[in-house]
Amino acid sequence: MKNKDSSLATTSMVVGIVGVVFSWVPVLAQILGILAIVFGFISKNKINNSKDTTGKGMAIAGIIMGFISFFGIAFIIGVLAYFGVLNPK
Repeated sequence: MKNKDSSLATTSMVVGIVGVVFSWVPVLAQILGILAIVFGFISKNKINNSKDTTGKGMAIAGIIMGFISFFGIAFIIGVLAYFGVLNPK
């Protein structure tokens, strides 16, 4: 029997990637980040409880991308402030 990938893990990873791409859009990035995190944790729990489902790496990648997406705008502002772009002299 062939192992099947978790569709929620794939969804988590794709939503996380889209969230990172749109991390400069404040509300959209936070919504996509939360969805990626939720889908990632749900799929990771399902994968841990099932023996014939794979995709744990995709679930973890989705969770990480979700956190990057969620905190992306704060990170961008922090980097810009660090390099003095926001307040040039």
